[in-house]
Amino acid sequence: MLITIGENKETIDPWVNLIPDDYGLCIVKSGLLVLVKLAQRHTDKRRKVIDGFSEIHQVICNATLKRRSFQTDAQVCEAAGDLYVSIVDAIDELLDIVPSPSSVSRLRSKLLKERNKNPIGKKAGIDEIMENIHNAVKKFEASVDTCRDQHIEATHVKANEVLHVSMRTSDQIRDLGDQSSNRFDKLDQGLLNCMNLLQTLLQSREDATDALRMLLSGLQKSNVSQAEQVIKKEQETQPSEKSERTTPINTQQQKAVISFKRLLQILSASAPDKIPVGNNDIELQNILAQRVEDLETVVNWSSRVDPSAQAQAYSILEQDRFLQWMRSEHPDMLLIDGNLSFRGASSIEKISAVSLFCAYFILSMTSLDSSHILLHFHCGLQCSPRDSWYGPTGLVRSVIMQVLVVLYDRGLLDLNILDRRSFVQALENHSLDELCIFLHQLIRQFPPDTTIVLVIDGISHFDLDLNGLFKKLAVVLECLQRIVEDDNLRPKFKVLMTSPTNSSWRLGRVVDKKYRLGLSSRRLAPLQLSQARMNVALGRGRPE
Repeated sequence: MLITIGENKETIDPWVNLIPDDYGLCIVKSGLLVLVKLAQRHTDKRRKVIDGFSEIHQVICNATLKRRSFQTDAQVCEAAGDLYVSIVDAIDELLDIVPSPSSVSRLRSKLLKERNKNPIGKKAGIDEIMENIHNAVKKFEASVDTCRDQHIEATHVKANEVLHVSMRTSDQIRDLGDQSSNRFDKLDQGLLNCMNLLQTLLQSREDATDALRMLLSGLQKSNVSQAEQVIKKEQETQPSEKSERTTPINTQQQKAVISFKRLLQILSASAPDKIPVGNNDIELQNILAQRVEDLETVVNWSSRVDPSAQAQAYSILEQDRFLQWMRSEHPDMLLIDGNLSFRGASSIEKISAVSLFCAYFILSMTSLDSSHILLHFHCGLQCSPRDSWYGPTGLVRSVIMQVLVVLYDRGLLDLNILDRRSFVQALENHSLDELCIFLHQLIRQFPPDTTIVLVIDGISHFDLDLNGLFKKLAVVLECLQRIVEDDNLRPKFKVLMTSPTNSSWRLGRVVDKKYRLGLSSRRLAPLQLSQARMNVALGRGRPE
């Protein structure tokens, strides 16, 4: 009720003033005015308390204590602690000013227990109490503002730093973009140059391939022509032989107990039991074409051979012993161990980098000097029992066939050496010893100015105990060595043999050390073998 009177003082005052002072009513009037005045003061105190605590609520809400930046700031925490103490003191002092029931006394005693200070002796007024609260609120608000300003300033500094870093980063990105653009331009130009170079190389390779095809085609045509001439000569000699049967003539040709055609049939058969019976025609063209097909097979294998292995095979041309073999004016023999140990070198592969070297060597020698007689055999292509020229026996038969055709084509063949039936029967049985003797006798029929080059690639394919291959290979190697060391041999007979890996110890015992050459096993820079490269190298290495 007192609060209601205080709040409505201005409304009550006019009515109280209407009370006259007469009749002792002045005392009542004065009492009412005092009561209204006290009620107004009580209302003012109440309003001050409410306004003070409202200010505290507003400041605390504005401070947003949930933010970590305010919670962790030392000044804000200190001001908040002072504000808390001021609020507790104000409540205690207000309880002293306003008498209340026992419940208020109990609350006051509880607050006094929580305080850690001595109770003050002098009671403070509401204005002083609220002033203390107001000062504590202002201090707290100032600390919050200071903390906010510090964070704003720090944020501004950080923002400037981030701005500078962003600008530098932007400049660096722009520079990197320019550099990348330049590098990409250079890369595009480099790729374009590489493409042009690759096209040039491909064109050169195509030109070289075309030239190689032309050379192989020329060899094929030469073999066909050679075979046709041999067949024609053989057909021309048959009528004359029939007419001469009635008239004995003491010529050297009559000493032979076998015809040239029959001899070719015996040598071209893959086994004694496959020698044709009777006067059957022999496919001489196909037999001669087989040698060219072998060369083509080896050359077409070049893309599968490791370029480093090809470089190691090419290093043969840099070996003094090989150059000595090339330039020698006397018969010579050379067994080259490739010592290859990577792809295109394994002994189980039919064609190796050394095989490529041999093929290009034969083709280059054919194009550089047509006067040379080139004989060749690739063991890796004839290492199966099903092959027509299998094993060391097939090797010797193939070489004899090539020599026979050349001698017959040049009109140098003399079959007087076949004047014994027993010897011919041994040839029919493919006896390796008699075949080697026959080969030696044929080589002797060439004139002194003739150079014969025999290339045997991959002899290690026959270095096996299967079917007695190694024993037969040893017989062939000893035969070739006897021919080379024949003191009465008229032509220059040069034998070049290769092994892709290191030859076995037993093979090394068969071939004299002076006839051996081992390549270094170190890996060389990659290189592609080609006929053009071989032509240049052999052009330097050949004797003037």
